[in-house]
Amino acid sequence: MKWVIRIAGSLIVLIGIAGAYLASLDVNQYKDALVELVEGRTGRDFSIHGDIRLKISLLPTIAADGIAFGNVKSAARENMVTVQRAEAQLALLPLLSADIALKRLTIIGAHISIETDSKGRGNWILEIDDEPDDSQASETMPRFDLDQVTITRTVIEYRGYGRDAREIDIKNLQLRPNGFGQPLNVGVEAVVDELQLGINGSISPIKRLLANEPYAIDLNGSAGEARFTTKGELQEPLVGRGIKLDITMRSPQLALLSAPFDVPLSDHGPVDFKTTVTDTTKGYSLQNMRLQVADSVITGDLTVAAVKDRWRINGKVTAPQIDTRDFAAGDTDATPSDRIFSQQAQSFDWLEQIEVGLDLAVDQLISNKLAVSKIAIYFSIDDGVMEIKPLSADIGGGKLTAEVEMEVDGDRLHTKLDLSIVGMSLAKLPALAEGSRVTGGMTDVILTVDGKGSSLADIMASANGIAFAKTGATSINNDAAGLAGADLVMSLLDHLNPLSSVDNTTEVECVAVRFPIVNGVASNDTGIGVLTNKLAILGGGTVDLRTEKIDIGAKPKPREGLGLNLTSLADFVRLGGTLSNPQVKTDAKGAATAGIKVGAAVATVGLSILAEGIFDRVTADADVCAIARGEASVDGANGESAADQSVLKSTTDKTKNAIKGAGAKVKGVFKGLFGN
Repeated sequence: MKWVIRIAGSLIVLIGIAGAYLASLDVNQYKDALVELVEGRTGRDFSIHGDIRLKISLLPTIAADGIAFGNVKSAARENMVTVQRAEAQLALLPLLSADIALKRLTIIGAHISIETDSKGRGNWILEIDDEPDDSQASETMPRFDLDQVTITRTVIEYRGYGRDAREIDIKNLQLRPNGFGQPLNVGVEAVVDELQLGINGSISPIKRLLANEPYAIDLNGSAGEARFTTKGELQEPLVGRGIKLDITMRSPQLALLSAPFDVPLSDHGPVDFKTTVTDTTKGYSLQNMRLQVADSVITGDLTVAAVKDRWRINGKVTAPQIDTRDFAAGDTDATPSDRIFSQQAQSFDWLEQIEVGLDLAVDQLISNKLAVSKIAIYFSIDDGVMEIKPLSADIGGGKLTAEVEMEVDGDRLHTKLDLSIVGMSLAKLPALAEGSRVTGGMTDVILTVDGKGSSLADIMASANGIAFAKTGATSINNDAAGLAGADLVMSLLDHLNPLSSVDNTTEVECVAVRFPIVNGVASNDTGIGVLTNKLAILGGGTVDLRTEKIDIGAKPKPREGLGLNLTSLADFVRLGGTLSNPQVKTDAKGAATAGIKVGAAVATVGLSILAEGIFDRVTADADVCAIARGEASVDGANGESAADQSVLKSTTDKTKNAIKGAGAKVKGVFKGLFGN
């Protein structure tokens, strides 16, 4: 028992000595030296508005109020960090040798502002002096031997350059020692955009961070139902160099991750993501990246670097399969829009703030209506110009090629699209293939669009170009049940062909559609031709992309030699309404126009919908597909129809040149592409 008494006595003596020392110690004397040291080492303003106070107890504690650590000059906030109150417990034994060592830190009511500038540089990167001056002030400064940290009622604000700020509300954060010299246990409870966030795991002792020494991280956490892990090391944590972190994330549904991106996402899942993050000379690298959402898998490697005054993203992304339905939100409760093209004005400043060079390769892209394979894209953004050039893919057994260019023009986006499809089979499109409803249907398509605007609606309203498609022999099952997405097509066939209720199939010999687009109006009075084994159908009209109104008419005639006398055959079938709500109806009176006259069309700088009596001149054995393609006239001559010529004479030179140019382009393409 004597040794116990001796130890207890020694402790009492030590405590007494320490207490006497603390009672005489004025810790506020370190205030100016501390401010000078922090400002000298970081190049930032630093202040402590209140006095530094010492609370005498078995574990003596230093407290200070109103601490502020300055920000970079370009930052939105004056201070990067402000703290309402901070308390630091002192190690007792070093006090016996007049040495102050901070062991435990408590922070209450802090606000931390993190942001990036136009060059992508973060305000948390400090200009640390690798060889600090060994001044007398620094020699008398306290040691930071922190092994425990508590943070409460603290907000971390993040603001990407040119974007609104987002906040993390930290309710409680605890760093506690796991043993002498061992990693610290981590526990965090926070809220991000009303999403509960929890983090647990371990990190290296704080003194390694403050000394800018290799720093290990091994954390796992949750964000709602999503789970994530981060494991690795930072060789120089204070300057963000020598990073190697393995990151994984798993969520039962993609929609649970939508909050940080401000976009609606699907409820498909599970979602698995993993990558290794390392630093590069000017940025960061995401290596061995893999994202899987349900059956969709995306892999690749990316680098993100600060170049000049913007971010540069380079890399290669591949995907064995992407199903767009795995990503798009199925918002069935949303009120249907009365427009297809969005009128929401967009800002395109971001195109001038980043540079991109990405190779994208997708083996299989699936949607409700399309199945596209062997997609190869080079996507780039450079100096305000975004290009998808080239783009190639296989679609429905055919070949799709396209080029897209978008260039910032003031507050508008100048958009050019040039697309062609050769040898596509309608029978291989998912929307038409179900139940073998369609067989055959080899189709070629050309679409060019050139427009400017601050919204998609503006771009389409100013567009010039042409839309052309032609289809060969096709057999259509007249039983439309289960023909997904083809209600409008089948309704048109029913109106145009009363035999569809008698015959099991409609045998189509050819289909042709040709609509020049001038100043937002797609118009051609003889732009639609359909030839079946029993009917010749010629149609035309206008689709006004400015208002999205449709005004298209067609007139069927029995082919000669079939002996048909169809009293139920409509004189005229009209497709009206809008792109978002098209409507089909029969005009029993045999209307000569589909709602407007030639003069009205000319006034809106478009072609006539239907010239008076034009369809009455079409003979039953006329090649309506050739007429629609612009290779023959209603009167049997080659080239543009008489109606086309009469309209062109009445239009402005601008409209005339645009239409002729579009027609010449199509004819030239067809000579080389289709042999017509």
